[in-house]
Amino acid sequence: MKKIASVLTSVALAGGLMAGCSSGGDGKEAASNGGSKDSGGQNVSISLWTLDTGWEWIEPAVADFKKENPTIDVQISKYSVDPIKEALKVAANSKTLPDMWFTWGGSLGSFYPENGLTLDLTQVAKDHKWSELYNKAAIDMSTYGGKVSGIPVHLNVLGMWYPKNVFDKAKLTPPATFADFEAQLKTLKDSGVTPSPSAVKADGIRCA
Repeated sequence: MKKIASVLTSVALAGGLMAGCSSGGDGKEAASNGGSKDSGGQNVSISLWTLDTGWEWIEPAVADFKKENPTIDVQISKYSVDPIKEALKVAANSKTLPDMWFTWGGSLGSFYPENGLTLDLTQVAKDHKWSELYNKAAIDMSTYGGKVSGIPVHLNVLGMWYPKNVFDKAKLTPPATFADFEAQLKTLKDSGVTPSPSAVKADGIRCA
């Protein structure tokens, strides 16, 4: 089966973004995009790796999919956060990735399309009018090199605080995109400022 990356988009931007994606319906569509047209009427099995929490809707979604596609069996494997990162890393290196898998957007998700490990879903997104179904930020976080490579599941919003004097000194302004945010973190690090994920420092940044 062709490889499809199912992407959970996790966005951390100064200024914030609004969440606008549902989860239950998205999971069903994620499975159906692997759909019965590819099975040719033969019994096939596809693998799906997900997180072990927050995905309680996946079994009902797969059951609904099974009713419409009785020849396709979806095998679900669940992992906690660190184990799924490690399992995907090993699977990518050994070319044994599942047919569909959960990962995060941004730099974590970009590894797979950048290395030719995902299916180009751009036309699928157009045909199924994803622009009307999903928050644009979620689709953007699933798009790499101009191609849609993942199916948004939901969008997380994380608040960011930063000391204005540090940004002024580095001649930076609040980032407008996640790519800007990542670039600014590197700029700050190169200038000797280390952003802190847990505490506010006089010369640091705190993630909420």
